[in-house]
Amino acid sequence: MPATPIPGSSRTLRVWLLLLAILAVAVSLRAYDLTGKCLWIDEANSVSIASEPVPERLATLRLDSSPPLYYFALRGWMDGLGGGEAAVRALSVVGGVLLVGLTFWVGSSLFSVRVGAIAACYLAVSPVQIFYSQQYRMYSWLTALSILSGFFLWRAVRSGRPRFIVGYALATLAALYLHNVAFYLLPGHLVILAWQRFWKRNLLWWVAATIVVLALYLPWMPTLLEQVRNETHYAWFQQHWEKMGPLGALGRSVVAFSPSFPELPFQFAEPVPVYVLAAVAASILALVGTVAGVVRAGGVVGAGGSGASGVGMTEASIRPNTIWAVLMCVLPLGSGILASVLLQPSYVPGRSDQIALPAFALLVSLGLSVIRPAWLRWTSVAGVLAIAGLSSTHYYDNESDRSEREIAQVIDQNSRAGDIVICTSLTRAPIEYYLTQGLRDRSDDDSHGLTILSFPRDTARHLGNQNDRELLSNPPRLAAEADSVWGEVQRIVRGREDVRVFVLVDLTEVNRAFHEALRSGQERIGYRELRSVGVFRQSGTGHRIGVDVAVFRNSS
Repeated sequence: MPATPIPGSSRTLRVWLLLLAILAVAVSLRAYDLTGKCLWIDEANSVSIASEPVPERLATLRLDSSPPLYYFALRGWMDGLGGGEAAVRALSVVGGVLLVGLTFWVGSSLFSVRVGAIAACYLAVSPVQIFYSQQYRMYSWLTALSILSGFFLWRAVRSGRPRFIVGYALATLAALYLHNVAFYLLPGHLVILAWQRFWKRNLLWWVAATIVVLALYLPWMPTLLEQVRNETHYAWFQQHWEKMGPLGALGRSVVAFSPSFPELPFQFAEPVPVYVLAAVAASILALVGTVAGVVRAGGVVGAGGSGASGVGMTEASIRPNTIWAVLMCVLPLGSGILASVLLQPSYVPGRSDQIALPAFALLVSLGLSVIRPAWLRWTSVAGVLAIAGLSSTHYYDNESDRSEREIAQVIDQNSRAGDIVICTSLTRAPIEYYLTQGLRDRSDDDSHGLTILSFPRDTARHLGNQNDRELLSNPPRLAAEADSVWGEVQRIVRGREDVRVFVLVDLTEVNRAFHEALRSGQERIGYRELRSVGVFRQSGTGHRIGVDVAVFRNSS
């Protein structure tokens, strides 16, 4: 199955210019207002893990749901470009733009330049992909590797060429080392291998590639098993899964795939009717593309037109290519949902499903490409892209998302070396990030920095995890931990003068005991002054929680 050559130098130039124009749009949408939003808990936790020495980094990941590749890449990226918001987020921008380019290549190779271009545009303006391309997280890269892995697999089983087998092995290994969600891809890959009877072509290469991948992944296997047994990491998601169920999760994935998805992923608000309508329309287009490619493949060839289809695009190739796209879209979603039913719920709609989005975009593009007449087709394409573009503007509305910076600035402007910051629940990671990324500018000696304490205590082990259900099941333990934190504060300030203690109180049920201890702590330690500084967003919920910062200053 050869790649799609484009005859004629002028035509090749037009295709390259088209690709560059699409990539320019993708870069612009992802680079715009890159530092407008404050980094949130998961982003700050990524930087925290990447900044640790290698042994500590690997130990922390035992409590996470991710392998180490992204954190090693992020560390190298920060070493080269610095740890500022724009520099670090640029890594995800590159992954998002790469995804758009890969989709253009895959769509043009398997269907037509028209299909590839429409699918690439769909992803270039995808609200959820813009969101992930502006985060210190691995999801834009994971989505890019998912389409690359699937495409190399398809080229390998269709052509039997060793270089595609090697490419598939490397892309799949990279995806598995990037995030555990990549395992959802493998059942679909196995179905494709069985369907195409891979053993008939270069069986030894397949065996060798499998052995190499297993051997290279084997060192991580013990940690993976620890992650699977860890019930804390996805504890926050349990209540949402119980509410939505498998079908609800699938429905939310379809909404996330649609061109109108301005809500933050995994916010789990009630679906707005207009988003549902957009999801239904996108699903219909994907279904039309599936039917056109499988049942009426000849019509798809005809839809390519003399200026859009590539050499070698025939009815015999369109049908299996479409089935491949369907399998790459449907089976990862089904695998993730099934794993969440049988094991711990970990299929997070709007996040875990992104590995299937490129295939969905190809099917939508197929559906759009067969619309007749031409004016209606391009009007439909323009409408879909316009809706996505308008929805994406929601992510640039950042006025209410700056509280973490403001809180860190207040602490920075009013603290000295040796002062104390107490962070409750998951407030620590973003504050710690901003306090260590150049905010502090002191003329006096601040070599000792700030002492940062966490409540509950275990939160310090992994700044992105907290199992509220487990903590609330043992109130005496929470009360004892609160007393322990205040006892440590007493030990630190004993015998010292003019010590300031900044307390960030996330007013949730878990912190009730701590808040009560805070009131008595004022009398016991002898500090004064209490004020509210800003608003902080809880990990994974998307809603805002009031954060009180109590500043106590030693009066002795």
